[in-house]
Amino acid sequence: MFRNAPELCVLCFALVILSASNTHKHITFCKTKMPSCVLIVFLLVATGGLAQSPFPWDCRKNGVNCDVCLGYADCGWCSYSGRCESGNATGSDSGCLAPYWTWSASNCPATPRPTSDTCRSNGDCTSCTLAESCGWCTYSGRCELGNATGSFDGCTAPYWDWASTECPASNDSTPVPTPSSTSSPWTPAPPVVCHSYTSCADCAGVVSCGWCNYTGTCESGSPEGSFSGCVDPYWSWYTNVCPAPSPPSPPIPTVGGCGSAQDCLSCTGLGGCGWCSFNQACEPGNMTASAEGCDGIFWSWMYNECPASGSSSQH
Repeated sequence: MFRNAPELCVLCFALVILSASNTHKHITFCKTKMPSCVLIVFLLVATGGLAQSPFPWDCRKNGVNCDVCLGYADCGWCSYSGRCESGNATGSDSGCLAPYWTWSASNCPATPRPTSDTCRSNGDCTSCTLAESCGWCTYSGRCELGNATGSFDGCTAPYWDWASTECPASNDSTPVPTPSSTSSPWTPAPPVVCHSYTSCADCAGVVSCGWCNYTGTCESGSPEGSFSGCVDPYWSWYTNVCPAPSPPSPPIPTVGGCGSAQDCLSCTGLGGCGWCSFNQACEPGNMTASAEGCDGIFWSWMYNECPASGSSSQH
């Protein structure tokens, strides 16, 4: 009868045992929110059901190492940044790629980050691409560690030069584009125009621009992702895949006004409201905690702190 017990019971138990500094506060919170969970939690532990229940936690805040990180749904370990990041089997949503990206727990630990980045010492494309494991990013104008697909800092085609034959004729790091150079594989860094667009519909309608819903900004890129590392499911290259537009202005918060929001993004767009992933509710509060006691790993005050949508199953 307890096979389909509410995940909140499991989360409550985890919150208590993992947050020793606030144990009394969290026990009080659990009793208030779900007083009938105590027996269910202990039965879950006894039957092994606890280990099978996915925790919708924020990858960055809770994946302290590769093994722990890979236990969370939709999370992978990036040894290049030394962080647990949201993503998919291809790479992280921040641009981390193989061999520094680990999606399967059986591959932990991931390839360690080099103790020193020798690529950065190369000041031009030719010397950079001749160096081992280095490529030139014309978007940033620097030599970065990576592979044929892109740099581990998120730079990808058409701004990524992996072979010296792809470098511009001049060794200048930022040559001025000329009509004769437009036919070469090298693509000059675009003017900073994408960032001037503040909505997905306007942004995705501009050539070479796409909307990153993860950061809420318009960025230069390609259909595969932005040159800053934003990829699916947060990348909108076409206007017909734009997220729903935000309201022109958030409503003035009133008593009980937060409860009208049914998801994290709409909740954090309301003044004075934050999202509690512990009980899946929008609650009044501040950047530290809700007025009802939700805090720490379960509290999202800004839209970019929201857990990835659809993170309800483990891989």
